[in-house]
Amino acid sequence: MKRFFVNLLAGLASLTIFFFFIAPLFIAGFVGMLASSAQKAAPAPSEIVLHIDLRQPLTDQPTQSPFDFSGDSGPSLIGLLDKLHMAETDDRVKGIYIEFGGASGVGLSQAEEIRDALRSFKEHNKFITAYSQSMFGAGLGGYAAIADADEIWMQETGVFGATGVGIGSIFMRDLMEKIGVNPQFVQYKEYKSLPEMFTHNDFSEPHRESYEAVVAALYQNTLDEIAESQDMEGASLKTLLDQSPYQAASALQAGLIDRLGYGYDAQNAALDRAGEGAEFVTLADYAGPTRHKVETVGSIALVMAEGDIHAGRSSKSGSASIGGETYADLIREAADDEDIAAIILRVSSGGGSADASDEIWDAVNYAKAQGKPVVASMGSMAASGGYYISMGADRIVALPNTITGSIGVVMGKMDLSGTFEKVGAKVSMVQMGGPNLDLFSDQQAFTDDQWQTINTLAEGTYNDFVGKAAQGRGMSFDELEAVAKGRIWTGSQALELGLVDELGGYRTAIAAAKDLAGFAPDDRVAIKPYPGRKEPVELFMEAFNVSARAAHVMLRFADEEKVAELLKAWEAVQVEPGLRMDVGDLVIE
Repeated sequence: MKRFFVNLLAGLASLTIFFFFIAPLFIAGFVGMLASSAQKAAPAPSEIVLHIDLRQPLTDQPTQSPFDFSGDSGPSLIGLLDKLHMAETDDRVKGIYIEFGGASGVGLSQAEEIRDALRSFKEHNKFITAYSQSMFGAGLGGYAAIADADEIWMQETGVFGATGVGIGSIFMRDLMEKIGVNPQFVQYKEYKSLPEMFTHNDFSEPHRESYEAVVAALYQNTLDEIAESQDMEGASLKTLLDQSPYQAASALQAGLIDRLGYGYDAQNAALDRAGEGAEFVTLADYAGPTRHKVETVGSIALVMAEGDIHAGRSSKSGSASIGGETYADLIREAADDEDIAAIILRVSSGGGSADASDEIWDAVNYAKAQGKPVVASMGSMAASGGYYISMGADRIVALPNTITGSIGVVMGKMDLSGTFEKVGAKVSMVQMGGPNLDLFSDQQAFTDDQWQTINTLAEGTYNDFVGKAAQGRGMSFDELEAVAKGRIWTGSQALELGLVDELGGYRTAIAAAKDLAGFAPDDRVAIKPYPGRKEPVELFMEAFNVSARAAHVMLRFADEEKVAELLKAWEAVQVEPGLRMDVGDLVIE
């Protein structure tokens, strides 16, 4: 009893400390962050050089957490593209200064979208200056993204290491044997290679065949794109890249970069080129040329599906995930909105749960039945479940270097009975029911009958996947199955095989949605993101992983003046109702 009261008092003390000390600190930080954001809305200089940092990993959508004070997260790709298009027609913006390189690099498909946006920016008589301290080990993505720059600078001690393209896999069969794990998986079909990391010591022939074909296509696509941007022969560029890495001076001599210098040298050159009085404005601070009432002919929903696909609701941890229930609801909500004329489903996912994917696929069909055309815009990857949720769309748009396909199924489990035996442990069960009650138990291997059951289930799921893909693509089962079997393809390959309809990125998808909705190419439409902006209580719920009631309690225990300040600051940084950001033929709600 004494211990009970001690624990109770300790728990109450912890809650008191949290509510009266920690929570108010978080709220104060949140208020400060929002107040800072409000200050950023101050008038921008009359002469702008837009400063973009591509050294951080890019995701399609930004974090919505108000407690990310680090500033380490990079810009969202979609936000970057929108602001580049705004800057095109903003007379204040004279040019762009880009920092690139770093170990994280830019994905090859992301590089395609960025390069196209930068090329369009240059066509408006504006300049691009790019700078890299070093780009060793970053692949070709970063270099491909900025290859259209007017000047590419590098620090004299830097290393130019844009060499090629590679896809790797770790194989752990020997490790599994050492620790007594027996991986038991069914692959439908031979190219569906995910389990082979546990069941093989090296690439199987189908696995290697698939990867070699994709790597070759990615490399050639990217090489051609860089050669076009640099006005070089592809063969000559390949020879130069094959001989890298280079010291910066050698890269300059080879014509792969344009200038040597430190970051401040490149920055001063960009400001000088922009003209007297020019100042840098970061991408985060840049708000575009106008924020005024804009007349539009209609609205298009943008549903951002990024991350692993799983059953239930999407994760609230801050990391992107695609909950089948969450995204089915979002698509249905957009379909039922009378103001929405079409839906863009932006997909960046390597797949996940078949059941959750099917739930989202059904929602896409629901939207079509409501007369709302759906365009799937494939990002860096839309494979397996990522293809599943895309395949019912009226039109599928992929980038040349998008990884897609992987129309297949993996089903099975890890049998840990050998591991238990090695460490002297044993699990015994008392159960009642059919012989498959413990079908997916990790405490024993499949019986022969259970193995047959797993094969039957996997085959049924695979045939359903192929059948629905064939229906969506207007192909026979056999025609679709011939390019399925779990094999991955690039977007360019997928176009040739009939798995996608058009090559392009986000802007191409918008054009397709406008077309399907009956709008003219020059009609101004509003892009309405789903999910939309969240209220403060929702953000608190996600940040602390608590219920709505607990979030309200936290706010109640905090200083009332701080809460009022929080809400006031929150309202200050929101786009005023009826006011939108102008992006050429679009406005972003």
